[in-house]
Amino acid sequence: MTNDARSHNPWDVLPVQTTRQQSRRTYDRLSRWYSLTEGLLERPATGRGLSRAQVTAGERVLDIGCGPGWALQRLALAAGEAGAAVGLDLSLGMLAAARKSGGRRSTRLVQADALRLPFRPQTFDVVFMSFVLELLPTHELPSTLSEIFHVLRPQGRFVNVSLTREKPNMLTRAYEFGHRWLPSLLDCRPLYVARILDAVGARVVSAERMLLYGLPVEITVATSL
Repeated sequence: MTNDARSHNPWDVLPVQTTRQQSRRTYDRLSRWYSLTEGLLERPATGRGLSRAQVTAGERVLDIGCGPGWALQRLALAAGEAGAAVGLDLSLGMLAAARKSGGRRSTRLVQADALRLPFRPQTFDVVFMSFVLELLPTHELPSTLSEIFHVLRPQGRFVNVSLTREKPNMLTRAYEFGHRWLPSLLDCRPLYVARILDAVGARVVSAERMLLYGLPVEITVATSL
């Protein structure tokens, strides 16, 4: 991170305006068609994140907020039968959709909150998140990231795909306006992901930005110090 980046407050982002219960109900309702709507639109960025994860045969992978399982299936394929892929989601509807989509024998589905991961320390080689971190309340981000690095093995990789507030454009501003006034529709908000990771003591390996239909997205890879 540059000195200029460190001089800015990484927590200076819009608040989340929906509760856990509201979020769970929303994604339970969306689970039947999510893969054909938002999930489909997110795939270019999610796919870029999967390529940065560089999962190899025999590795253990956790997909937090796995949704209907599109990324999870690809992570499981990369890990192979010698490895394992676990999909975690707060929404039982999403997990049901992931179960229906099929998967490899090495895939496991878990209903849990990212703030309290039900796994032993140093269980996973890779933790993957795509368009999930920005759904979490700002005050919970440090604890959630602490949980993630707690379940990662030494030098394990945390790969995150999120809307970014770095170098915002007009579409970012329009999205944030929508988040303020229609939080049930636009429930997430852009974050300074690399700066937040730096602030909690993680080592940012790479932070790549891309445009997803004009909206800035960041794919970040980090390890614990």
